[in-house]
Amino acid sequence: MASRAQAASKLVAGDGLSRGLTAGAIKVFVLKGWAAGFGIVATWILTRSSTPAEFGTYASVLSVVALLGIPAALGFDSYLVPATARLLVQQRYGSLGGLLQRSRELTLLVSLGLVLAAAVLPLPGLLGIAVGPYLVGLASLPVAALSRLLQATLTGVHHVIEGQLPDNVVRPSVLALVAAAIAISFGHLTGLSMVAGNLTAVAAAYGAGWLLQRRYLPRVVRDAKREFETTAWTRAAVHFVALTGANQVMLNVPLIAVGLIRGPSEAALFAMASKLAFLVLFGYEAVNTVLAPATAKLWAEGDTAHLQRIVTFTARLALISTLPAGVVFLVAGQWVLGFFGPAYALAASALAILTVGQILNAATGNVMLLLTMTGHQSLGAAAQMAVAAVSIPLSLLLVATLGVNGAALSYVIALVTVNVMWMWLVVRKVGVATTALGPLRLRAR
Repeated sequence: MASRAQAASKLVAGDGLSRGLTAGAIKVFVLKGWAAGFGIVATWILTRSSTPAEFGTYASVLSVVALLGIPAALGFDSYLVPATARLLVQQRYGSLGGLLQRSRELTLLVSLGLVLAAAVLPLPGLLGIAVGPYLVGLASLPVAALSRLLQATLTGVHHVIEGQLPDNVVRPSVLALVAAAIAISFGHLTGLSMVAGNLTAVAAAYGAGWLLQRRYLPRVVRDAKREFETTAWTRAAVHFVALTGANQVMLNVPLIAVGLIRGPSEAALFAMASKLAFLVLFGYEAVNTVLAPATAKLWAEGDTAHLQRIVTFTARLALISTLPAGVVFLVAGQWVLGFFGPAYALAASALAILTVGQILNAATGNVMLLLTMTGHQSLGAAAQMAVAAVSIPLSLLLVATLGVNGAALSYVIALVTVNVMWMWLVVRKVGVATTALGPLRLRAR
């Protein structure tokens, strides 16, 4: 009996590491709470000070930029987390310095090329939006891509909390303040002013991230002679493009499909429903942020047993954290949406569909993170590309027949499908069960 109690204690506590992860997750949870709070305030200002068509323009532009952001960083925004942790453990400081420099250079080059290419495409006309907001939105692409590199680097050097500050504190706070200032000064917001406010917030987040990296990047890395393995790094990073772009592709393609087929006003409804649904993953994302460097470290050390305990522990935390917001949106979604304007209450069914999808997303565990942090991103990318190939025509079909609800349904179908595929890959390649149930062999005991 005593031995079983000790085993259970180890499973829950993770020999102390789970407690550390819990403490870290709580800190990230607080930061994401700040982001969510100011994000809700900013969204309320945007929707209450504009028409659904103008907010739909803003949402459509951000969706296009989000899709372009997937290839903009060439996958370095994800690759840097495990690579930085590994190079630090190996004390290859020159290689780490070279990786950081080369990732910045390549990201800037590719993102600028994407901006120029996208600027000549007739997307504004197809989406029914003005050219001005579209071009201003494209200007934020390089800044946002470089900002993600800074966050990944801070996470990789185990300054997880600091890495979250630019995107979860600075950006939403600045957006809320800028939106409020414009609304008070001019009495209303246009698509152009909203996109310009977002550009200001993204630039402020980049500046904060740059200052934080200057402070927390070990001096030995900054002083080491640069060593470059550009080809090997790029090949490894590119696999992350499809893998980490899963949610972006599957969420933003339905929104763009709504804009193309139904117009910016209905795109605003889907944008609002999806924005609220992502609040369900509030705690899930906080846990994932803290788990990423720990996963890379334990995998590099070959400690699969310890990794399993941590994955099970964090999966339970993540799933439980989805329930409060999930229940509210399922029971009172129409009232919550009406808070942002009477027109948005029409998206209550879409919000319910997306909420169920996000709860199922959390229930499958940290599958994408485990694949990326253990070097199996190429297999995950192949699964993602297969699902993405189906999700695009599926989105167009369901949006044409069911409107906003069809967009929500297409996203959930794609999300659940890719998560199940990733979950199977993690079990086969990593040897870890990802769900809150834990490994079946432990439950059999």
